Amino acid sequence: ASDKNIKSKTAASADLFAANATDQALIRADFDGWITAQVDEVFTNWEINASAGVAGQLPQGERVRYVNAQGLEYNQIINKGLIGALTLDQIVNNYLSTAVLDEGDNRANNDAGTVEEGQSYTAMEHKWDEAYGYLFGLNTNTANPVTGENNGDRFLGSYIGQVAADPDFSDLITASYEAFKKGRAAIVAKDYALRDEQAEIIQSKLALVPSVRGVFYLQSGKAALAEEVPDYGGGFHALSEAFGFIYSLQFVKNTATGTAYYSKTEIDALLAQLVGDGENGLWDVTSETLDDISENIATRFGFTVEMAASETE
Repeated sequence: ASDKNIKSKTAASADLFAANATDQALIRADFDGWITAQVDEVFTNWEINASAGVAGQLPQGERVRYVNAQGLEYNQIINKGLIGALTLDQIVNNYLSTAVLDEGDNRANNDAGTVEEGQSYTAMEHKWDEAYGYLFGLNTNTANPVTGENNGDRFLGSYIGQVAADPDFSDLITASYEAFKKGRAAIVAKDYALRDEQAEIIQSKLALVPSVRGVFYLQSGKAALAEEVPDYGGGFHALSEAFGFIYSLQFVKNTATGTAYYSKTEIDALLAQLVGDGENGLWDVTSETLDDISENIATRFGFTVEMAASETE
């Protein structure tokens, strides 16, 4: 049996958390807290209609959304938060990190063509392939995932396709896949400078997934709540997704600086702002707050709110 589990792989990258046990513990505690709150706050009010300050259910067309007293869906926060804390962190901050690729004797063994025991690949090749699997492992077309579907992936593999559906970000899947291919070939060719260049391309491209989706859902939520009869179910669902994607932003790095785009402290402040317009959280959120957070994210990642907001659902 494997000793790996979701918690042990959450906020566990070599680059961001090998020397940062404090934030690692806080992040894991966040997820534990959301899971516990789903049971203690939402499940206990499952049959109750939600209202400001009261957890329960909200209609969204033929669907039902289940929210806490602030209007937040914990399941959306957890799912979208794990896109950053698990999937992206493992890809860009761990398996594509030089700290992991060149760990121990990996480079010498790769130079010598020394494969793992009983396998046909070197340790370095294997680490690169693990990163690839986190993104394309469930794709329906293993030979060319650019033309396939990530139907089985409800995490990063799904949302990279949704971002790439926008003409402003249409090269996202192709560029990521090509960089994975070139980087893998560079390892075989022992060209480590080229390998690292391709890792940076993947890093920069994948950073767009939580940032663009975060802004998109902030603006979608704003539109739903601004309807003549506010669509609280749809609006709060979108803003809960935004909450999770914003949480994920602390796990993507700026290739120019080598540091995360946002610290955990900065992310906690943005999320406090999202639910801070009144004592009832999203029930009190204003359009101005949603626009302010959207601009903050878009500016930091180098796109416009309009570019992200036009992205397809």
